[in-house]
Amino acid sequence: ANRPPSPARHAAISNVLNNFSTHVARHIVENVFKGKLIYSGGDDVLAMVSVDDLLPAMLLLRAAYSGVGDASWLPGGIDLKGLSLGKGFVQIGKGRDKRLMLMMGARATASIGAVVAHHQAPLAAVLRDLRSAEKRAKDHGRNAFCLRVIKRAGGEVAVTARFWETADQPPSLDQTALGMLMRFADTLAQPGMSRRAVYHTTQWLEGLPRIENMERPAWEDIVTHNLAFQLKKQADGLAEQIKEKLPDQARHLVAAALRESAGTADAARVLDDLLVTAEFFAREGRGLGAAEA
Repeated sequence: ANRPPSPARHAAISNVLNNFSTHVARHIVENVFKGKLIYSGGDDVLAMVSVDDLLPAMLLLRAAYSGVGDASWLPGGIDLKGLSLGKGFVQIGKGRDKRLMLMMGARATASIGAVVAHHQAPLAAVLRDLRSAEKRAKDHGRNAFCLRVIKRAGGEVAVTARFWETADQPPSLDQTALGMLMRFADTLAQPGMSRRAVYHTTQWLEGLPRIENMERPAWEDIVTHNLAFQLKKQADGLAEQIKEKLPDQARHLVAAALRESAGTADAARVLDDLLVTAEFFAREGRGLGAAEA
């Protein structure tokens, strides 16, 4: 039989959840990003965040919950205000004000639901969509997020994916699904990049043979090369060092779509959702770090 948890273990978990909800979540939402913490208790957090800060805030909250990952790569020149992660701990502050806190560790999992809505949208409807997004993330499996963009003119686009595949082996944060989405949105937001690459690719995907009628490697190769071609075609004004990374970004996006759809017929739809969501966050005023505090 498994050994029952000791009172000391219960006390440690209680202390971790108290530190996360009282100090870490508030620091990330209100000090690092332009947000307001509405509720924070244990592992439950409800917050409102500026749209240009939403993606990095989600990733940083998830990483801080486990106390893992290097957040120094975040695009947009984000100032972490003395926050650092590693080996299951979170440190906040500088100098004599430094505070080191134990977090839940790499084996812990967490799910996040997020909704982007117009500021005049009825709050009750937004909260209902938010609960639905949270449920969709949990149904997708542990350690997942669901991001829903509710368009003002009607309709929505949603991305549901795991933060990383194996909870106890987190990769570098820039290689996670959310990190990849952030990097691609940042690329599309560059002045020398045209977002028409997304529109052309989504139109081309509609006429692509279904994945079940092709070998998976062939489908992946065709879609990756076409997306890379469209990105390079619309990147005449980009610096060469950024252009060189476009094929890698295309490969990671297609691989993520195949992974989250388990190689089923939904792969094209998942890739379409990833592309359209990244394009939404790349628009003027929504680029990472673009909005004024």
